[in-house]
Amino acid sequence: PIDPIGENPFIWARGGGLRLAFHTQEGSFKVKLSLESASEEVEVLDVGSDHQDLWLLHGWLMAAAWCLAVPIAIAASLLRDVLPDKKWFNLHRGMNTVGSLLAFGGLGLAIYLTEDQEGSVHFDGTHQVLGIVVLSCMVVQALGGILRPALPKQGGEEKTDTRTQWEFVHKRFGYVLVLFAAYVVLSGNFAYHNMYDEYDAMPVVIFGLVALLVLGVGTLFLRWKHKQSSSSANDDGVVIQEVEDILSRSRHGNN
Repeated sequence: PIDPIGENPFIWARGGGLRLAFHTQEGSFKVKLSLESASEEVEVLDVGSDHQDLWLLHGWLMAAAWCLAVPIAIAASLLRDVLPDKKWFNLHRGMNTVGSLLAFGGLGLAIYLTEDQEGSVHFDGTHQVLGIVVLSCMVVQALGGILRPALPKQGGEEKTDTRTQWEFVHKRFGYVLVLFAAYVVLSGNFAYHNMYDEYDAMPVVIFGLVALLVLGVGTLFLRWKHKQSSSSANDDGVVIQEVEDILSRSRHGNN
């Protein structure tokens, strides 16, 4: 019964959709009633926290990994002709390492939060399953990079067929993986909305999309500019050579 002149405890729970499942949010509070006022004071008890801020942190970790760190690693590979010798590889490997640490940190946080939320089931949902697929592909890609076929020891030697095929697969698999991961980050926004009926995760998505756009456009611009410079230098070299040939023939004709 409700006490009209005392503290009354209440519990609450809310689901994230129409399908049969455990509640995504739950908690309790108490209301102090009096004869003068229906409610003088409401005190929320911290029972069964929903970890909303930590789920946001999970999103930020994944967005930083897949929309910033890993794309920078890919950009370094694409700009190998622009960056100083071997600097591109150090940047490529370093940012991939950072991206892996961020991604698996986000995975660990998600596992902890699911464990702490009573009644929750691991990997029960499209976003969760896609996330595991992405991280599994990341492991495969990393192992492929570690076990890559060696380059020719001499600079003038041609690459082996195995090396050429590995480069083809490794590069394109990486491109597809980043785009797929970006989609999974976007799907996390909808998963968050289903849990809390809020769009607090939208800044995560906006950050990810802007980072990908800036890195993509910037990389393509630098590659184009480098090719233009190389082409201009080659044209200048051809013109100089032609002028030298003309002068040489002129000297021989005068003699």
